[in-house]
Amino acid sequence: TKNIWTKIKEKISIPDIITLDNGRCECLNGQEHPENPSCEYNESEDILYCHKCQTTMDVIQVYAIIYNLDKPEAIKELVKQYNIEYGEYDKEYIKTEKEIEELFQDFTKKCHKKLLNNKEYYESIKNRRDFTDNTMEASKIGLFDDSIKDYMDTTYSNKLLQNAGFKKHAKKDKKKKGKLYWLCGKRFVYPYLDRKHNPYYFIYRLINSEPDFNKNAKYIKQIKTKYIKEKPFWIRFVKKTEGFAYNHGRYY
Repeated sequence: TKNIWTKIKEKISIPDIITLDNGRCECLNGQEHPENPSCEYNESEDILYCHKCQTTMDVIQVYAIIYNLDKPEAIKELVKQYNIEYGEYDKEYIKTEKEIEELFQDFTKKCHKKLLNNKEYYESIKNRRDFTDNTMEASKIGLFDDSIKDYMDTTYSNKLLQNAGFKKHAKKDKKKKGKLYWLCGKRFVYPYLDRKHNPYYFIYRLINSEPDFNKNAKYIKQIKTKYIKEKPFWIRFVKKTEGFAYNHGRYY
């Protein structure tokens, strides 16, 4: 059975919802000169790549950005606007996506609060990565530990935690094979945030890990859905004076 995501992409393409000039358009964040458009359209894959943001978007994400919607809202609007068949299976899919988004928001809030309450760890991140308090707040950097794990286990079902990418089945360990386990233990948490400042992707870092992300690959990545094929690095740059960390992801 095709999910609603696939149905939309089979019926609607990016040129249906955005105007392109010779296969290009301005950055959807609107932070560039119109004479030098940075977004390039790939017709064969029906994706839009922004060279400025280094972000790849499919038709659903483009629609969501244009109209400032989250993914479930964008799916509902596209289904209605283009008269796409919509059944119980699709409703369940959208419901699950919404539950995952709410879980991500809750997880991010809890981890961020945990870090704020640990002055030693909080200051260590600021000093090692040269962040301001505004950057720490805007980025919702957090601390994941056993107390957060216990909260998530008692608040959410194993099925939802698995769908959201927090847990997976053991494969290599014969004694634990088939059992669900958390991806990591105590870590710093760096969330990716969308335009509405909602998290959709996380990277976990060891407490004493190397500050330079480009020199040390010892991090654990977590993806929200199978539709993210290329996992992005966190933070291309940090505007310290504005207290803003630039977060992005690559969607297909």
